[in-house]
Amino acid sequence: MFSAYMWFIHWLVKRLTAFIDHLVHLDQQANYDELTGIRNRANFDSISASVFDFYQTRQLPVTVVMFDIDHFKQFNDQYGHLTGDQVLKHITHLFEQRLLKVTSHGQLFRYGGEEFVILFRGLTASDVQKIMVSIVQYGRQTPLVVDGQSLNITVSMGITALQPTDPDFNTWLNRVDKALYQAKQQGRNRVTTEKTTQTFDD
Repeated sequence: MFSAYMWFIHWLVKRLTAFIDHLVHLDQQANYDELTGIRNRANFDSISASVFDFYQTRQLPVTVVMFDIDHFKQFNDQYGHLTGDQVLKHITHLFEQRLLKVTSHGQLFRYGGEEFVILFRGLTASDVQKIMVSIVQYGRQTPLVVDGQSLNITVSMGITALQPTDPDFNTWLNRVDKALYQAKQQGRNRVTTEKTTQTFDD
């Protein structure tokens, strides 16, 4: 009788473990990017309304960054899609590791393709710009090397803080999208913060 009871407990633990593993796997698929391992756009979209409501109601600083890899298609066309994947992983690793070094406030998402978003709770746009410039400049000291060749990877970036007049999250997001567009229009390898653009070489 006791052995049958122990067998049942062992079977039950195995089933529960398998069920929990399945739930974790589903969560990973739903909320994390398969290639880079970071949070995906679905995850970003799922928290956007609550982030907006919390910080807008309390009038606390929160800043969003949107950036993409300049001329990413050329990496795929010239070196192949495997190298393109390496570029995405390299940029992800660079930003993730440096964010951990310099601040605990930044949350990185792959927004789609070669485009990324970072959400900074409790920081102003000027604070965030300093962090972003330092990360990009650090990245130049640690380039991606493929088949003995150092790849010149640059990014264009928009930065904007939540404003008291923003009626909803999409208004805020559209503003950072326009800031990114401005950085690209003015020559790429640039950051636009609240409509002011500077090159990362400055």
